[in-house]
Amino acid sequence: MSNRNVAVVCVRPQGSGNLGSIARVMGNFGFRDLILVAPRCGIDEQSFRMACHAGDILRGARTVEDLAALDAEIQGYIGTCGRLDPSVHGEPADPADLPGMLSRLAPASRLALLLGPEDHGLSNEELKRCRWIVRIPADPEYPSLNIAQAAAVLLYELSGRGLARPEATAAVRASTAAEMEQLFAQLRRLLLDVGFLHRDNPERIMFPLRRLLFRAGPEEREVRILRGILRQLGWAFRQAGFPRKDKTPRDPGGTVDGD
Repeated sequence: MSNRNVAVVCVRPQGSGNLGSIARVMGNFGFRDLILVAPRCGIDEQSFRMACHAGDILRGARTVEDLAALDAEIQGYIGTCGRLDPSVHGEPADPADLPGMLSRLAPASRLALLLGPEDHGLSNEELKRCRWIVRIPADPEYPSLNIAQAAAVLLYELSGRGLARPEATAAVRASTAAEMEQLFAQLRRLLLDVGFLHRDNPERIMFPLRRLLFRAGPEEREVRILRGILRQLGWAFRQAGFPRKDKTPRDPGGTVDGD
């Protein structure tokens, strides 16, 4: 896998100078693909000044409305966070773990490193789309890093360490983010229909299920098999009269965490 297969995605960036600094760091480590998602600022003179000799990266930057616009081309999102709830999202990985996390991917896989807005980072909705979540282990007394500084740490770990793996030559077609989202949507509908998920807060269980399936890293064919199983189960449940309009209580044996 090449550095050219990794996009750096700035989600709702707010500072044009930061965009330039991120472009400079990308140039330092050989990354070229910069994508802006619903930016709150434009690429301007300050951006080019901060980018120094990486102005070509800014000139080639793409803008999209949301992450869903990238799902069809991306095999996995790498999310970044400062603070998160481990009971929901799982324990974040250390940036040094990136090489091992990516070791099963085929060389042609397309990845995206997500950098959240400067003021509060990625939202829960954005983090749940991430196959991997990493947190830089800064001093707890001053844990906040500038977004470009965080990008430097993460791109260093990816460049030549997380991506240069000659042993990863298996021609395995990794599932795209779009295919995973289709699987999650199908699973969510089925679990709602049979009463396993609470309709007022289905994400409480769906988040851990996402983490489980992301850790498994199913390949494209495996995702198709899982979706086929869900389709067959859905057909069988419909034959049995689910979903029932009388809101049949859940089987106590199917509860989770005392729900």
